This record gives sequence, C-alpha cells and structure tokens, in this order.
Amino acid sequence: MTTQRKRWSSGSGSQTNATSVEPSASPAVGSCQPTWRSSTRVEGNSAVNRDRTAGSMPSRPGLVQLSSMGGQMSFAGFAAYSATKFALEGLSEALADEVGSLGIKVLVVEPGAFRTGLFGNASTRTRIADYDATVDATRSMVGGGDGGQPGDPAKAAAAVLAALAAEHTPLRLPLGSDAVDAILQHTESVRTEIEQWEHTTRATTFDD
Repeated sequence: MTTQRKRWSSGSGSQTNATSVEPSASPAVGSCQPTWRSSTRVEGNSAVNRDRTAGSMPSRPGLVQLSSMGGQMSFAGFAAYSATKFALEGLSEALADEVGSLGIKVLVVEPGAFRTGLFGNASTRTRIADYDATVDATRSMVGGGDGGQPGDPAKAAAAVLAALAAEHTPLRLPLGSDAVDAILQHTESVRTEIEQWEHTTRATTFDD
C-alpha cells in the first residue's frame, strides 16, 4: 500500500499577517511588548509543529514555515514584526536538526514584497516627530505599497512546491529579487563586521 505523503504549512502567512509600523525604542510606543500576534506567530507555530511531527502520525509531513525576509534582517519600524520572524527562524533551524533523520523536511520561506493583503492590514501608531527620519520612511513605504508589490503569489507557491519536491530541499528559501538582494547584502555586512573584530573576539579564551 502506498503511503500518501502530506505537505503541511505552518507559521503566519503573509496573506493574513498584520504589520505594525512603530519605533521600537520609544517608551510612548513600546513595540517590543508582547502582543497576541507575537504569541500566535511563535507559540501557535510551536503547537502546530508538535502536532504534525508526532510519532503516531501515519505519514511524515514536510513542514513549510512561512517567515519573511524580515526573519533574517530588520529595519526601523519593523521591530515587533521581525522579532516574531527571527524567533520562527531559530525554532525552525532547531526543528530541522531534530526531525531530519525521520525524513521530515523543514522549509523556511522568506518572501519579500508580494501582492497579498499584508500591507493592506498594516497598523501604525501615533506619529512621533523624533522618528521622522527613520520610522516615517517605513510608514510611507507600507502605507503606499499595497497593490504595487512586485511579487506574484502564484509563482511563489510554485517555487515552494518545487523546493519541497527537490531531492535536497533547502532550509531557507528567499522569494523575490528584493528578498534575495537584501538578505545577501545583510549576510555580507555581518561577515564583514565579524572579520573586522575577529582578532578581538577570538582573544577571549583563557591564557593557558
């Protein structure tokens, strides 16, 4: 008898996510305080993963974790959103290490700007003049970007299915040129900074 293999999707989809644009450091805003959204994106995802990787399941799923390019990097105004995506990526990396030997694939999808309802669901806090040079640029981008995103959701779905069907499914799959370019630039920036401080950071062991 052929066992049907199922592909499950978990995580918060960009179609249903709500984006909150706000300064993270302002005591008047406090975007780093826990919200129901952050709880749902991380704790809810963990609960779904536990259920779908249970040993009693008749088939082993492939887990699609819907993150964002904001799970690898962040910028002004997206602190609360990226915090949940960073958490999801760390959870997913550990999960992949735990279940890989069981034949369960874990795929972290990192979309850029796709034409979904994400920007249409955006919420903003009261404008604070001190952040005009930083957060307001993000606020304007989100406020005027709905309906004009370059990414095609149908092509994104096809790319996800292709990655799942591949013999060697990647752990992370950035989607869209904006995501690929931004993540590569961020990765190179991290590498450069580490190399600049490498002598200092390596010199922290005991002198035997």
